[in-house]
Amino acid sequence: MYAYNADTWCDDCVMVIINDLRANGTINDGTTDTWPQTYGDNTESDCPQHCSHCRVFLENQLTGDGYDYVFQEWLDDSGIHMGEGDVLREWLDYYSELDISKRCEEYICDQFKRDGGKDALSIDLFAVVQKSKTYNPEDIDDGDGPSIDVRLRYFQGCMYFYTGDSSYDQDHRGFWGSSSVGPHTDLATCSNIANDLLDQVLENMSQVGDMGYLSEVMS
Repeated sequence: MYAYNADTWCDDCVMVIINDLRANGTINDGTTDTWPQTYGDNTESDCPQHCSHCRVFLENQLTGDGYDYVFQEWLDDSGIHMGEGDVLREWLDYYSELDISKRCEEYICDQFKRDGGKDALSIDLFAVVQKSKTYNPEDIDDGDGPSIDVRLRYFQGCMYFYTGDSSYDQDHRGFWGSSSVGPHTDLATCSNIANDLLDQVLENMSQVGDMGYLSEVMS
């Protein structure tokens, strides 16, 4: 990997630059402003590096902030700024020591502490049920007794509750848990159901090592 003019370059692309510089009589003065300089094998960066010209992944070492960056990109499911759908998968494959499922659990637990914990999630579910039965009575399924389908979705650092027929969900990205509640469910029961939904979300997160599953999440 080479540094030149505030960019990074692969071996193949940098040789084109070096040949041009030699042809122009440029002297290598040891700075990246005038001549490509190699990175040391142990040089760490705050994010994965790609060649400025051909965009090939340069398999550089990462700082702690760099691992945080990769995790955040995965969490945001942003499709990667370069618009290449396979880039994130390439990072995760190379930086295999990055334990996504462990980081997910730590991240979501930290978020719960900030947002009021599982009690807040239970209250949110209770409020969603009350709102659904009041303003969206069509959500109530009377098939085997009155019930409301509920789903918990974790996506881009946020939790969302959905009610009603899941076939109407337009965006299926992220991690989900699903259940059903009675329209007159009390707060204590909502707490149990919210915990079950959360367990399902975390279980789905634990499967991220399976690249086929990751592909589904990112689609």
